[in-house]
Amino acid sequence: RVIKNPDRYKFRTYSNSINDLIGKVGKAYTNIDLGGTIDIDGKLYYAVASAPIEQGCFVKVVAINNNKLVVVRN
Repeated sequence: RVIKNPDRYKFRTYSNSINDLIGKVGKAYTNIDLGGTIDIDGKLYYAVASAPIEQGCFVKVVAINNNKLVVVRN
């Protein structure tokens, strides 16, 4: 059996590491109470905040904790 497009099955690697997101500004895609989703440059990430943030508010990534973005309201 011949695979017509072998590149289709390769894993994609990203040059940006998660640490490159510190300092970036995004938008709360959902409400962030204990945790929620944010949008940075068209990509969705899971984030946590120390205070509730409403959907649609701009947020800034200040740290990374256990592969979760820690954000504050911008």
